[in-house]
Amino acid sequence: PEWVPRARCLRVRSALPLGAMDMNTCCAYFCTGVSGFGILTLAVIGGVLMTDKAHFISEEYAGPEGLEEAKKTAYDCFAAIAIYGLFLIFCGARVMSMSRKPQDKLLDDAQ
Repeated sequence: PEWVPRARCLRVRSALPLGAMDMNTCCAYFCTGVSGFGILTLAVIGGVLMTDKAHFISEEYAGPEGLEEAKKTAYDCFAAIAIYGLFLIFCGARVMSMSRKPQDKLLDDAQ
């Protein structure tokens, strides 16, 4: 107990140059891309569900009661589009602010 080994701190040097993409930048770009893809995909699915061709997606939507369920599901898709749209706005604004001032961005692990 008198002698406690000293923990060695390892400094990991990044192989990337100083101006490389850090985790905050990467997450902002990923969030923007996923949000855009989600909006496009949900718009197509919601559009198909709003038409009378919803039975192409599932046999559950065949018949008159199925068309009612399809329209309710389409409205849920459009609500999800609104949520993805908010993420697209906020993440896109983050990407735009980072691209305007690259000298001010901080690296996660600069040392």
